[in-house]
Amino acid sequence: MIKGGQPFTEKQLFQSVDELASVDISPYISNPLMRSIDRGKNSFDLRKISPTQYCERIQKEHDAIPSSARELDRQLAAKGFDTPYKFSYDYNMSQQMRDRIVKDGWILTYFQDVFNHPDLPRNEVVHNKQFEQNILNALRVTYMYAACILQYNPGIYDFTNLLENPFKGWYHVLNFVIGAGYGFHPLDIKFHEKVFINNYYCDQKECENQRTFKNRCKEQYDIDAGCLILSPENMEKLRNILTRQNTPKIER
Repeated sequence: MIKGGQPFTEKQLFQSVDELASVDISPYISNPLMRSIDRGKNSFDLRKISPTQYCERIQKEHDAIPSSARELDRQLAAKGFDTPYKFSYDYNMSQQMRDRIVKDGWILTYFQDVFNHPDLPRNEVVHNKQFEQNILNALRVTYMYAACILQYNPGIYDFTNLLENPFKGWYHVLNFVIGAGYGFHPLDIKFHEKVFINNYYCDQKECENQRTFKNRCKEQYDIDAGCLILSPENMEKLRNILTRQNTPKIER
């Protein structure tokens, strides 16, 4: 397991994720930690699945459309909306990271989801050194993963403000790691922080604004933006593209 404050290689980073993938938290928690990733249709107890199984459940939900951002670009091209602008973004990274970043991101999310769960019996786990170490390892590896991406994509995202409270910022850094894997635009990844507080709480007004806009895109233009959280800049850009207004290209 890589340690904080020390140089590390990608290989060591990946090995650390692989170590975390096999962790079993069930001995440390007595309360059920019920979770659903499909709007309540199928609930499961986080204690009873491994980080890898958690990842597999989420990826199965996303199999039909691996990236809403890339799918949006494909739809616009297929329907004749001629624009050089892309709502997806191609991040620089090694081929090995490209192959595994989404899976790694969801494995790390498992630990954040457990730690952030409202039913986590903190009086039980607060003094459990092994549980604490697993959480700290996952937290550290998440921030190191983000730092590794930024090394090859300088200036694309800034999480220095999240370092003041790493546990509170954990959810957002994970969103950056997974978002980079799915090719989400940096503007949309950053805006996601303003819409979602964590796994369980969001800005309902802004979520409704997103739903209303995407429903309009679907009904009027048969363009489905999927699960994208569009930044104000990209929402306006998509609106202009769909109404075929002659607007200048936004520099990336």
